[in-house]
Amino acid sequence: MRLKRVTWLGLLGLVGVILWGSPVTAHATDANATGGMPQGVGSLENIFTMPSLSGKLSNSAKLITSTNSSTTGQPAVQITDAKNQVGAVWSTAANRLDLSKDETASMWLYFGGTADTPDNGTGDGMAFVLQNVGTDAITSGLSSSVAPGQTLGVWGIDNDNTVSSNTTIAAKAIQKSWALEFDEYDNGSTKGNDNSGFDGSNGVDGAHIASNYPGEPSTYERHGTSSSGAKYYYTTKHNGLTASRLSDGAWHHLTLSWQAPAVGSTTGTMTYAFNDKNPTTGMSQTATAIQSTPVDLAKLDLAPIDAAGTARDVYWGFTGSTGGAYANNVVAFDQVPGLVDATADMTIKDETLNKTLKTSDDYVNGNDDLTYQYQLTYHDGKQDWNNIVTSLPKPTGVTFSKGVITYADGSTEDFSASELGSATIAHKLGKALSATNQTATVTLTGKADAVTTNTSVAAANQSFNGANSVVTTTSPDYTIYPARSLYLRMASTNGSTVASGESLPLAGTVSVDSSEKPDDPIENKDVTLHTTLSNGNSIDEFTLNGTTSNADEEGAFNFKLPADKLSPGVNQVTMYATDDRGHKSNVVTFDVTLNGELKFGTVNQTSSFQDTVLTGKTQEVRRQNDWQVEVDNTLGSGTSWTLQAAAGQFTDSLGNPLRGQVVYVDDDNQTHPLGTSPTQIMTKTATQASETTDVAADWSARNGVMLQVNGDAVAGSYSGKITWTLTNSVPS
Repeated sequence: MRLKRVTWLGLLGLVGVILWGSPVTAHATDANATGGMPQGVGSLENIFTMPSLSGKLSNSAKLITSTNSSTTGQPAVQITDAKNQVGAVWSTAANRLDLSKDETASMWLYFGGTADTPDNGTGDGMAFVLQNVGTDAITSGLSSSVAPGQTLGVWGIDNDNTVSSNTTIAAKAIQKSWALEFDEYDNGSTKGNDNSGFDGSNGVDGAHIASNYPGEPSTYERHGTSSSGAKYYYTTKHNGLTASRLSDGAWHHLTLSWQAPAVGSTTGTMTYAFNDKNPTTGMSQTATAIQSTPVDLAKLDLAPIDAAGTARDVYWGFTGSTGGAYANNVVAFDQVPGLVDATADMTIKDETLNKTLKTSDDYVNGNDDLTYQYQLTYHDGKQDWNNIVTSLPKPTGVTFSKGVITYADGSTEDFSASELGSATIAHKLGKALSATNQTATVTLTGKADAVTTNTSVAAANQSFNGANSVVTTTSPDYTIYPARSLYLRMASTNGSTVASGESLPLAGTVSVDSSEKPDDPIENKDVTLHTTLSNGNSIDEFTLNGTTSNADEEGAFNFKLPADKLSPGVNQVTMYATDDRGHKSNVVTFDVTLNGELKFGTVNQTSSFQDTVLTGKTQEVRRQNDWQVEVDNTLGSGTSWTLQAAAGQFTDSLGNPLRGQVVYVDDDNQTHPLGTSPTQIMTKTATQASETTDVAADWSARNGVMLQVNGDAVAGSYSGKITWTLTNSVPS
């Protein structure tokens, strides 16, 4: 607000209410207002009304359109643009705000001025207002002799310094209202008869944002004295007072978030965030001012919230005023509360690397296949979301080859090649989104370009501009790295056979095609070797580790292939390398032969026969359960072996021989004496590459190695030695 020293001119009143069905568009007198207008809704038709001020003043509010090449033709409301004006724009009755529900509204505000001299020579500002009066609401008492000035078209009038009651001041404000003012000037007069003192002693010397109830007497505070004649003046109480640059020649974004009262209460909370989007890019940014303030619905003549969810509707809109000094005050709406509740989400996926990009640390490689996917969802609203046009900045270093939109009803439509090739991909959706067709999935597929240097892809505002709602989402920033061609080579000195129980040393190199990016050498720590064996055994991954003589040798590796991972015979080894950016090298396969062997496994060094009572007759003594004779054959499937046994004379501790001998009873119950010459016990042909056979485990109580004693045997404790012989052949 600003002090005015001007001659007040009478203004011709208009009759009736202008419904924006076929509006007359005016030209803004401030080229910055239209030339830099950010993205907003494409139509305001049947959403707002502009009241007549019949018998008072004409309404200075009018419709203007954008000349910004990015938003050409987009409508906005210019509240004021010249001296001695008052303007207002209100929602229609059908588009009132239901304060029984949480709601969000957002818009772009322009306050005139220049960047070099913000808030200098401008007046007076405008206010966002909730009111329960009607579409003709405006400060009353304005006339050719009473300048609107600091009223902003919503506050009361202080033009008589004999007024001693704040009720008189409040009575001329918009009744049953709450206002959030964007005041371009600090009015500090103490005269009381010039309508220019509401900001006195508010602690801010200049432009500011604050809120209160214009029609409540408690909003106004009387000052002065009548001791030497009546000389009163009034100030307003500034709730949530915040100093802020306004008239700086720039657009400012405002988001209003309403949290409805609880059931049985009339107190809700209004939170505003000022400058929370960049006017050039439309991207979210840290707000310069954030305030939350309680709003009592009772002061708007509304009942407490009930459990039935009965609507608590109010008109909402903007008012503004000027005096001797002025500025263009303009509003461009991008989210009209209650009209369309819709959201947009997006994902970027690198199909080649099978990952979704989420943070600024993410990357893709040149030539990777990419998918940009947007999910548009219509949740609710008084209107269908119609005439939606995509505004998708083409990302640096990405070329799209296909675009398709898939609707919830199953229908699809394609982007044209020319649309996909444009700097901003603009496509008008052929269908509206509504309660019966709630979603549209926009899918753009393409490739990262074959860049030769690291290429940054900046985060960007992705916008879907409907006639009655603008929905945005932000793409993440990421980096496109030049593609690498990794080449894995095994050293020519590598062996191809390994003996059982030994490890096979292997070595090789991983390099990058120098023609692709010679100034980007590969580092050992960034390359991982992957090795698999045809037998299914796994080899631990490892990073390049140089040579055996120089662990720092770039691009080189060495490791030992453990023999215990190999199967006897031929093993196929498969190797490839990957780098830290997901590139994969050529796949190398080679054969390694494990030379197997035939050997004894576990053979109990001491085994025994059962204690036996002699009967004077020939008898067979059975074994105890401590016999184990294992044969390990790793020569491979199809190989054969023969096990033989020979036994010496059993004697007691004095050297007396046992009257009897060790025998082998075969499966046919045939008895074979075991003497000093080897006797065949078992033959077997392997059916697997590696086998272990426990020969004794197959013996029953009546066959296998037994002890046969004669009838004249003498009682005692006897011991002897059995010699086992293993050969890799089968007797003919």
